[in-house]
Amino acid sequence: MEKTVEILNRHKTPPAFNAAAFSGDGDKWVTEIDRDMAVSYRIKKRIFSKKSKFQDIEVFESQSHGRILTLDDIVMLTEREEFTYHEMLTHVPLSAHPCPENVLVIGGGDGGIVREVLKHDCVKQVDFVEIDKDVVDASRVHLKKMWYDENDKRVSAYYEDGVEYVKKKENFYDTAIIDCTDPSQISEGLFSRDFYLSLKRALKKNAVFATQSQSPFYDAEFIKKLHAGLRDIFVYVRLYLAHVPFYPGGCWSFTCVSDTFEPSVVRKVKYGRLGTLYYNEYLHKSAFVLPEFVNKIVSG
Repeated sequence: MEKTVEILNRHKTPPAFNAAAFSGDGDKWVTEIDRDMAVSYRIKKRIFSKKSKFQDIEVFESQSHGRILTLDDIVMLTEREEFTYHEMLTHVPLSAHPCPENVLVIGGGDGGIVREVLKHDCVKQVDFVEIDKDVVDASRVHLKKMWYDENDKRVSAYYEDGVEYVKKKENFYDTAIIDCTDPSQISEGLFSRDFYLSLKRALKKNAVFATQSQSPFYDAEFIKKLHAGLRDIFVYVRLYLAHVPFYPGGCWSFTCVSDTFEPSVVRKVKYGRLGTLYYNEYLHKSAFVLPEFVNKIVSG
């Protein structure tokens, strides 16, 4: 029986992949190739595929990692391990603020960030801004295990460009979470100086926000430039790390920013009642303790 391999290619470099390296006739694999390395998942089948206005969206049923979401051939998450990413991007900024009531979520069409935000009782309003409604529709149907409770009246969804959305707001949000894809045509604006200036106007003076900021092993130059730019705009700019198995290298960085609060300090101690699997107060603090090579990256 012929083997089948689905090749995913994060940076569109020519793949050098040997399907024969896998044993077992009839095996099907999704393989993402990224900068001379590859990660593969044994799959049962592809259950959804659509080319939206912005990107290619696919969902696979895997053998042991639950469902897998890919956008433009890049693995966004696996159901088995998604909690590591969503909890650390959400609960760190929310817990660094003493009482976040109005929360902005940009990106995160899979629903995982909104799900985690809603675990905080103090949150009164969540504005969920996603440019690609097709990602939301696919996730609502095919990623139900991680989808948020749409009966929760605190959530308002907006299907538009987050860069343009923040320009309409001023002095409104206590916390913002930017859950975007790797810098690309669809998301590069969410890493720009103009966006961060607009975001600063949309945030209250004592606000906290966080964004994913790539791998310290493979994206050092990106992180260095990001932090240098943010330090020109905000007082506190702090990198923190988490183990995210489905991203290249497994070590992923996030950046938490504020003009008022040191992000590494937990001000809203509620982690024990959040029902988290990864995040807790002690991990919050230790995530900001960086390896020396990462310290050198962020120090410029």
